[in-house]
Amino acid sequence: IDGKIYNVSLNGDSSVSLHWKLDYSSDTIIFEVHLPSHYGWFAIGFSDRGKLFPADYCLLWKNEGGKFSLQDTYADDHGVLHLDRQQDCDAFKSVTRNDVIKFTYRRKFDTCDRRDYVIEYESNIQHTSHGLVHHMEVFHCEAPPNEEIPLYIGNCFAKERPPKTQVCKRVLAAWAMGAPPFAYPKEAALPIGGENFNPYIMLEVHYNNPEHRAGFIDSSGVRFYVSTKLRKMDAGVIELGLEYTDKMAIPPGQESFPLTGYCTSACTSMGTRFESVETLKAKVTEVLNQLTEADSQHCFQQRKSRMERCRDRQGEYIEDEKVDTSLPPQGIVIFGSQLHTHLTGIRVYTRHFDAYGKELPELNRDNHYSTHFQEIRRLKKPVKVLPGHVLTTRCDYNTEDRTNITLGGFGIGDEMCVNYIHYYPHTDLEVCKSSISDQALRTYFRYMNEWEGQSTSPSKGVSDNYKAIKWNKMRVELLNEVYNEAPLSMQCNMSSGDRFPGYWENAHIPPVLSPLAPPNRRCENIVDYM
Repeated sequence: IDGKIYNVSLNGDSSVSLHWKLDYSSDTIIFEVHLPSHYGWFAIGFSDRGKLFPADYCLLWKNEGGKFSLQDTYADDHGVLHLDRQQDCDAFKSVTRNDVIKFTYRRKFDTCDRRDYVIEYESNIQHTSHGLVHHMEVFHCEAPPNEEIPLYIGNCFAKERPPKTQVCKRVLAAWAMGAPPFAYPKEAALPIGGENFNPYIMLEVHYNNPEHRAGFIDSSGVRFYVSTKLRKMDAGVIELGLEYTDKMAIPPGQESFPLTGYCTSACTSMGTRFESVETLKAKVTEVLNQLTEADSQHCFQQRKSRMERCRDRQGEYIEDEKVDTSLPPQGIVIFGSQLHTHLTGIRVYTRHFDAYGKELPELNRDNHYSTHFQEIRRLKKPVKVLPGHVLTTRCDYNTEDRTNITLGGFGIGDEMCVNYIHYYPHTDLEVCKSSISDQALRTYFRYMNEWEGQSTSPSKGVSDNYKAIKWNKMRVELLNEVYNEAPLSMQCNMSSGDRFPGYWENAHIPPVLSPLAPPNRRCENIVDYM
């Protein structure tokens, strides 16, 4: 125990005083408070900046029999005290002598309170970095609570990056240039902290420095506003759209070229059992049966080969092994959305379909998208997504000012197509994205060599093969057709970064069997001057 006793007077005449000493062996502080005996209650509080609320308090109070008690409480945003479910004002003793109450108690340095709740976040851009910071993501490191993650500051894709940091994949917040602060709805918040929460997070910053200017020192980040008050629902973030890969590309000189990323029924229904529906049209039933039979046949073959990890996505248990569930049976509610591309994106929207190919109202749309104004939108009407539903995110790009192919990737000159959706209740599903399947892309490059005389080759990488093509109108249209019809490579990932068990290569593009009619336009009083 630190032998030094610290003292401070809490009022002008020193009739109320606080004394404390440190016990490093048990990581606790021992407090002793002196106050006049006529006090019926007294509270000593702890807050981040010395404010009265929100704050934690140890509350001394006297019952009708004159006996003192000490309880752990907290003050909410309005200054109202509530009894804390976890009591951390320990080893309480009190004595009254010479009209002075003296009471002592212990409190741990780290009380291991269960968790806090993020209710709002915003960017904190250093004033010299405006225009340099393009977008940022904050990831939680999904590891055991006592596991240390090594410190690393550098390129996210460098060989020097410690392998242990690869577990930092669960998105806590995403911000892009132009986005205002994002506040959670009153019924939901993002949980952080607690005894089972690893304390390490990772900040990933994407910089836009096309002139390669040197000398920047940046300390930008994301500011979280937290509350200790539990809300009804825990919130989460899911990434929709296209995988970050050079397998998806945009030819040069295009006024508008589309790319679409799919979140398929197979991913959203992972671990959920579908019941047969007698009233479905024969075509719908046939399509669904083809999909589920293909998955079942694959799993049967894998089990036959003694691969124990294979699980049939239609069943909740296979060989007494529980299947991870991507969405809960009651579904999730999406309340926020942030659309994201890089410099050539001009339009982004996400469509929503039920499990049988019927289109539902769109999730979000921006027909006049700008990479310099990427707001995080609270949806006017929250959207419910059930297991088996499909979400497709399409991005249109303008490359009229480019002479070379634009590839998918992380660089500002590369492209992305993403929708970060904010939802509740929190699930294990973190990423639901797609790209063209490897097999289909190899076939396309072989065709371009054999039939179009292009210098594509199996010995070249994907990027080099795209760059080897001399683009004309017919070849652009062919690439668009291939993207619209070729099988998919799916990313159906958990917060840990692992994929949900299943066969995610050569997945079918979800069929649209009943598209939504376009909205009626109110143009009754428009005068035609032509």
